[in-house]
Amino acid sequence: KGIPYSQFRRVVVICSDTAEREKSIEYMENKFLASGYKTSELQTSKEKALQLDRDDILANHRSRTARGSDENILTFVINHDPSMVKTLRNFLESRKDLLERIIGDRKIMISERRSPNTASLLFAKSGFSSTPQTLNSDQRCNARGCLLCDNLLTDNTVNINGLKVKLDFTLNCKSSNCVYLAICRHCTDRPEFYFGQTTTAVHTRFNGHRGCFKVDNLKFNDSA
Repeated sequence: KGIPYSQFRRVVVICSDTAEREKSIEYMENKFLASGYKTSELQTSKEKALQLDRDDILANHRSRTARGSDENILTFVINHDPSMVKTLRNFLESRKDLLERIIGDRKIMISERRSPNTASLLFAKSGFSSTPQTLNSDQRCNARGCLLCDNLLTDNTVNINGLKVKLDFTLNCKSSNCVYLAICRHCTDRPEFYFGQTTTAVHTRFNGHRGCFKVDNLKFNDSA
């Protein structure tokens, strides 16, 4: 519930034009609705945000900024690295006298910029999330000429070394940014599994796998 309110509040503070503010809030509201939020929850958050006094919020922000500038802070911004932070702090402490002669009594602060993780790289930045997809009866795309459809499991669960895993039937051959599982059909006594991940469409990734099993190119490293 806090996410819609925080985003609506942000629009209220940023947009000085009333028409533009209403347009931006409507856009956000539609995005949240598409992501599964309830209309009643969004209406409550929107009304709460629109009741805020924009001028008062900006005045308080300017006041805090002015007080902070009196501290005369010098900030070092680095990528997130615990060992680097420790090294930098030790260096600053060991050169404290020299730094005071150079920059005076200014306070030195180290600020870390966290590196993006895989989830943030894969997440679409154009919207808050993708529109919920329809739950299908299997993971086939049923496109004409798709070579992967006939090789997909039809059951919604798979047993991996005694662990039962439920498959996501909102995905199909055309889905991207996926983790996939391949099971060897020739290992009947003890099934062998291969886990992979891809940012491209799954059927495109498997075209690459399939190319490694051509008779004229059946090398051990490729077929493994």
